[in-house]
Amino acid sequence: MFATKLLPWLWKTSHFSCCYLLNVNGKWVMVDTGHRPNQKAIAQEISSVVDPAQVSVVLLTHLHCDHIGNFDMFPNATFYASKEELAFFKNDAYGTILDEKLVGLFTIPVKTLPKTICGFDVLLTPGHTIGSVCFWDKSRKVLFSGDTYFREGCYGRTDLPSSVPAKMEQSIERVRALPFNLLCAGHEY
Repeated sequence: MFATKLLPWLWKTSHFSCCYLLNVNGKWVMVDTGHRPNQKAIAQEISSVVDPAQVSVVLLTHLHCDHIGNFDMFPNATFYASKEELAFFKNDAYGTILDEKLVGLFTIPVKTLPKTICGFDVLLTPGHTIGSVCFWDKSRKVLFSGDTYFREGCYGRTDLPSSVPAKMEQSIERVRALPFNLLCAGHEY
């Protein structure tokens, strides 16, 4: 199995949720790590491009189990999530991750995202979760939208413990206004 090459610097794996491998100026970066039940397939696909131990940065769009499930696949990476997501996690780990077993495993340090990282603008897009973010590559017009926005105008559900339904419409409007040529969403729907 091989990761799908989307651009010369960008690969995707898609097993229930999507995660993205990027080569940013010679540095290997992941956006989300996928769903743990699909770890073997994801590891095989990532390994078809690079040894996962070479990934140095993991950017998390939010902390649901289907987006952080394979965090331990990247032992040398520094992990980042929004301060809002990390604050909710501190107060309600299960309500953030939504998987009891993974809550006990997810003990790695996660740093707060700066406003820009690895050439991306970090856009806070609350709704699906209180700390959902999108990563916007303005120069290449590529948007990593997590579960904020999908194709055909669909968006992530807002009935989960860390959801903020009242903010979703504003976040979707913000994302839809971006002139992206490639949408890299958190799922294929």
